[in-house]
Amino acid sequence: DNYDATATIDDGSCAGYPDNGDYSLQFDGNRVEVSSSTTLNSISNEISIYGRIKPNGFDGVHRRILNRGDCAGGSRYILVVNPEGKLEFGIGGGSTVISESVLTMNEWSEIFVIMEEGTAQLFINGNPEGESSIGNLAYNSEAPLYIGSECTTSYYQSLIDELIIWNVPITLEE
Repeated sequence: DNYDATATIDDGSCAGYPDNGDYSLQFDGNRVEVSSSTTLNSISNEISIYGRIKPNGFDGVHRRILNRGDCAGGSRYILVVNPEGKLEFGIGGGSTVISESVLTMNEWSEIFVIMEEGTAQLFINGNPEGESSIGNLAYNSEAPLYIGSECTTSYYQSLIDELIIWNVPITLEE
């Protein structure tokens, strides 16, 4: 093929691959690792996370959409689909907010987390799903951001699309 890993523009020379508009990532025991950086480390006590997910099953374990920080659970923030099929955002060693609703299997859901001044809010498809005072955001800033796993465990086994992380709280309208 004519794949060039060093390419920085699309010159149109890569042909024969259909563009069906589906750019989501399929996770099935793999992950994306984003190295620690100044941008990632600019997240302090405020964070907003947006994404679209399409879960294909709830199999009794926490499936990590993203994890940043200590793999042992002490100093991190996580976004997961829990064993009951609910969305869960947590910090540190166990302070979480959990959605009221169960995610719908095999359907896309827009998920949104806002954390400001120790309070986290969850939204699914624009609907408020939970709010809780979970404390201050603290994480190991030397650790990478994992998308689709918690370090080397708890792999998310479904689709993730349009994952965005902001270092400020934003509103749904923004």
